[in-house]
Amino acid sequence: MKEFLGFLLIVICLVTFTASSQSKKAKWFSRASIGKSLFCSDDTDCNLYEACQRMFTDCKVPKKCSPTNNMGSTCTNNSDCWDPVSPPCDGTRCGCLNGTCACAECYTEVGQSCEPILSRASRTGTSFHTGFLYSVSLNIRFQYVFIQSPCAMVNITVPFLSIFDEPYEIRNSTVISFSPIIQVKNHGVVTNKAVYIKSDNPITVYWLNFKYGTNDGGRVLSDEDLGQEYILPGDRTGGKLQPSSSEHFLLVSLKDGTIINIQYPDNTQETISLNRMETFRKRRLGISGTIVTSNEPIAVKSGHECFVASNSYCDLMSEQIPPVTALGSIHILGYMKPFLPFYLRIVIPFDQTDVTIYDENGNVVNAYNGLPRGDSVDTYYSINIALSVISTKNILVVQYGDSYTSAFNRDSSLMQVLSTERYVSAYDFHVPDNFIVTILHIIIASTLDPSGLLLDGMVLDVTQTVSVTVPGYGTYTILYSSPSVGHHLLTHADDNVFAAYLYGRRGSSEYSMVL
Repeated sequence: MKEFLGFLLIVICLVTFTASSQSKKAKWFSRASIGKSLFCSDDTDCNLYEACQRMFTDCKVPKKCSPTNNMGSTCTNNSDCWDPVSPPCDGTRCGCLNGTCACAECYTEVGQSCEPILSRASRTGTSFHTGFLYSVSLNIRFQYVFIQSPCAMVNITVPFLSIFDEPYEIRNSTVISFSPIIQVKNHGVVTNKAVYIKSDNPITVYWLNFKYGTNDGGRVLSDEDLGQEYILPGDRTGGKLQPSSSEHFLLVSLKDGTIINIQYPDNTQETISLNRMETFRKRRLGISGTIVTSNEPIAVKSGHECFVASNSYCDLMSEQIPPVTALGSIHILGYMKPFLPFYLRIVIPFDQTDVTIYDENGNVVNAYNGLPRGDSVDTYYSINIALSVISTKNILVVQYGDSYTSAFNRDSSLMQVLSTERYVSAYDFHVPDNFIVTILHIIIASTLDPSGLLLDGMVLDVTQTVSVTVPGYGTYTILYSSPSVGHHLLTHADDNVFAAYLYGRRGSSEYSMVL
């Protein structure tokens, strides 16, 4: 019925226009979208045209019987220009710029329309809740978020600092620092130190906690990537990753009335209630394998106040943990160039999980059968430059960079290892300054053309490659590169998927993160 009425209205409009034009010299106005023409000769016809305009997909400005200008045409006013999405141009999407019809800033011409310039990154969002874990270091620290987008308007809220919807204009990459520091130091109590980031366009967000000698960073998961069940890796201290009372975790609530249940490895439990933007930090001996569940999605970080590996000073460790629903069963990792050794921790969210670890040649290094939910496996590698981890059920894998013979050559750091099921085709990231050496570390299936990797549209400058045989899944290639400070976009010419990690060092300072 609706289709018939629409057709009838078109017929009435056409007949009326034609009739009013027969006694006058008519001007015709093409309607290519329906293969017909409308005729008009005076204001009466133009007014009627306004009533009929919604029936045509390429209608021009109401009450104008002659076409207005498309992008690139000369003009005097904004109304002289026309865009199909929002006719007439009012300066928002398009307008008359320096005498020429053009798309406004943050818009680009697609066909005859001005469309928003959006991020090409695969992992983006428009809403983020996060926070900063406490470091035992007593000196002044700097806390940053790095926001990437070609063009976005962002508002940031930090209740603890009395910051509410503070606006920022993002152009490619913007670094925002917080002062005073907002690390969640209070233990076992509810605080209001959450950070909320809201954007009108998709953005990518990273965080960095920096002080010479102790720092770390990572990617902030968007709200839509959060979940209601997590398993924590913990961050034990000492050369053999022994349990430590300085392990801690941070919970950030997205909604009022969020009820969170925490089950620790010793089977003790704790239940807390949080409202939106509230945070809860817990410091405890041995949290690896802790299960966190909630009635609403939450953000979770796990880390260590003062991590000490084989030969390093006290280091902050912190990583945002993905929900159990975002884990996978095939993990490939390489050494953190240019240093060996490194630690590997595997945390088990499901009962009866088998895990096998292979070296770069596909030989079995370690095998574990029937691991229970909440269990964890710690392994240390001093000679293997690459590994693959295959499990019968989804697991969480994290990698710890160990210190070198001198703590002034490198330091400890932590990053999650992506499962191959979570590889994507584009990464938008920012390389922070204050670090002498920065390594971009990429893992891609060898059949997906590693030579097609592009950094800022140019062929990636690779400094080293490592081949890894993954039994049952073919060969993967690990590539290392050294990007410059600032904003970058990492893509593949054929949109093939891959994993990417970033780490930087300066003397006894080191951070590492999954992109």
